[in-house]
Amino acid sequence: MSEARGRGALAPSRPAPPDRPTLPVLTSKLHPPMSRPGEVERRAVLDYVAGHPEGAVVAVVAPAGYGKTMLLRQWMDRRRAPAAWISLDPDDNDPIVLLQHLASALQEVVPIDDVVFQELAVEYPSVRAVSRRLANSLARADGAVSVVLDDVHVLGNPACHEVVAVLIGEATPAVAIAVASREELPVPTARLRAQGRLAEVGALELAMDQDEAVMLAARVGVELSADAASDVVAHTEGWPVALYLIAQSHSRDGNDPASSAPSWRDRPLVEYVHEEFLAGLDADDVQFLTRTSVLERLSGPSCDAVLDTSHAADRLEQYAHSNLLVVPLDNDRTWYRYHHLFQDLLRTELERREPELVPTLLSRAATWAESHDLLDVAVEYAMAADDADHAARIVGDRALALYRSGRSATLGRWFTWFEDGGHMPDHPQVATAAAWMTALTGQAAATERWAAAAEASRPRLPDDVHGDQLDGLVNLMRATLCRQGIDQAQADIQRARRQLPIGHPWQPSMTGIAGIIEACQGNAEVAERLLVETTDIAAVAGAAPAQSVALAERALLAVARNDRREARSLATAALDIVEHRLLQDHATNVLVFAVAARVASGTGETTRIKALTTRAQRLRPLLGRSMPLLAVQARLALARALLTVADGAGARTMMREIDEILRIRPGMGALEAEVEEFRPVLDAAPAAAVGASTLTTAELRVLPLLRTHLTFREIGERLFVSQNTVKTQAISVYRKLGVSSRSAAVTRAIELGLLEP
Repeated sequence: MSEARGRGALAPSRPAPPDRPTLPVLTSKLHPPMSRPGEVERRAVLDYVAGHPEGAVVAVVAPAGYGKTMLLRQWMDRRRAPAAWISLDPDDNDPIVLLQHLASALQEVVPIDDVVFQELAVEYPSVRAVSRRLANSLARADGAVSVVLDDVHVLGNPACHEVVAVLIGEATPAVAIAVASREELPVPTARLRAQGRLAEVGALELAMDQDEAVMLAARVGVELSADAASDVVAHTEGWPVALYLIAQSHSRDGNDPASSAPSWRDRPLVEYVHEEFLAGLDADDVQFLTRTSVLERLSGPSCDAVLDTSHAADRLEQYAHSNLLVVPLDNDRTWYRYHHLFQDLLRTELERREPELVPTLLSRAATWAESHDLLDVAVEYAMAADDADHAARIVGDRALALYRSGRSATLGRWFTWFEDGGHMPDHPQVATAAAWMTALTGQAAATERWAAAAEASRPRLPDDVHGDQLDGLVNLMRATLCRQGIDQAQADIQRARRQLPIGHPWQPSMTGIAGIIEACQGNAEVAERLLVETTDIAAVAGAAPAQSVALAERALLAVARNDRREARSLATAALDIVEHRLLQDHATNVLVFAVAARVASGTGETTRIKALTTRAQRLRPLLGRSMPLLAVQARLALARALLTVADGAGARTMMREIDEILRIRPGMGALEAEVEEFRPVLDAAPAAAVGASTLTTAELRVLPLLRTHLTFREIGERLFVSQNTVKTQAISVYRKLGVSSRSAAVTRAIELGLLEP
């Protein structure tokens, strides 16, 4: 074995990359908002909830202003059990962010396995694995435990829904979980209802009655007669926040809300607040409140930065004590937020009074957040200000590191903002990162759009060193897409290697792609040298996918020269990286599993071959024409492996997919010739029964969604296909799995390893 072939072959463990972004846990989200003087205990609702079995899920679903958060805090206090609280916000609509905050909250009440935090800290963490570990930790709680998830409606990501569903589904009777949402809960409530595990509280239950209205008014210094209370409740339909605002307004003038003129009953609440509630405040207070309404969370320093003032902390403390719908978020009273509805009203008033000032306030908020390393927050404020340049500078610098840390949901949302606003052509670094991420997640159409935006943007940039690096990223992307044949891809990757400096974050991927192109050109010695180099630099940089792919590619080269011992060693090393670094859901693992199956076919390990081909099949939809060289290599290796276990039908399915990729991406040189050499071997193989190995990529995309509560129409909306298409694909799945129903298909897929248990 040559020195080049021996170096870097076995290196499953490596340090975390130095540029990994840490995910700051906002501790203010992990505690319930402080109770305020004057709150009314919702005794009737609490008694209703207490009448349900221990461990029932408390679901509080109502619009803003119905006191959901206050009720959950009172419920938690009444239970007198150790409690974990998390106030969700839009940032949690990323499963990794959600899991980080859940783990931090739960460790306050139950011992959380250290592996949870270790898995969240590695590259490409597995959402499924961490969710299960958290649920298991919660199930082992010693005694009664309360868990509260507030504002669940902000979670729109199906992966986040799954996290919540796993947590609820695995909870034991000792664990009481309460969730609050403005919309229908994203969990299978029908199942919980059928099990008698659901205590449902809606707007009807939360509406205040006459006695509660009297108590609420008394808390703010208004004496309300029974008749007046009946009148107010009737006109507001018991809406707690409306009752509060009306009482608060009239506490200043001593009038009975039922007799004051002009009557609050003659106007919508928003207009009433504008004309009466805010009118009763000093102009300076109104200006402070409206201008700081651009902030999702408020602190003295952040408000001072946005308003260019000082002493905001004292003002926030004063507002919190005066019950002006300013909610303290921690015991230190460092962080606050406005009541959600009040913030909406203040923001509406700001837009009415000073619309031209809004972008400036948001830009100041972004600058302050960035200076305090709250980079996610800074991006959100910059986007709200429509400051694409500021947002692009942060996103472009962090995109690769964020993707490695599993934050693809957050990145996807940001990329969509750039695209929807027409900003992509002006920011090639963001466009290139978006093209890469979508290529690695099997979104071929999006990859093409963002790649085109990156290519179109370069002529607008100045000819400087930074521009050369951006050119290098664009050329790296072109080489990966291989849209003009492998000769052009080779020229593109050579330019990229000249333009991107040593040590650049994309160097492992760039060197690895260069080696893959040489291998597909038939230049084995050059390919081996480049792939060994990739193995080494990827280990140092912490680029686990690049490292595992390089090892798998070297295993293919070893197979080609009939060096079975080295092929097995390299394939095993690639698999070790996947296993030890929890990369099971990464697109490039299709190649790793396929090559390992191909190597195993040389020794007739039937059980191992079937297990590996199944693992590859589960991820196959992620690896397609966006990475055509890897996609064809993986399918060719799978076809060869399947033939050794007499699965001609599965091998032919692989060949049909290869032909489709080659139709879209022709001119693949020696790789294309290798496909043609294999074709007569496949043609001579005996036919086999149609089975699970013949599932198409479209059917594999549908399969995981069959286990959800989604209808065929809803599945179609998620996959951007028609309901009839989903139905046709589902029926085909049933036939290939040998079943006749959706539930049976899921059961069979789990038995085969196509779905996680």
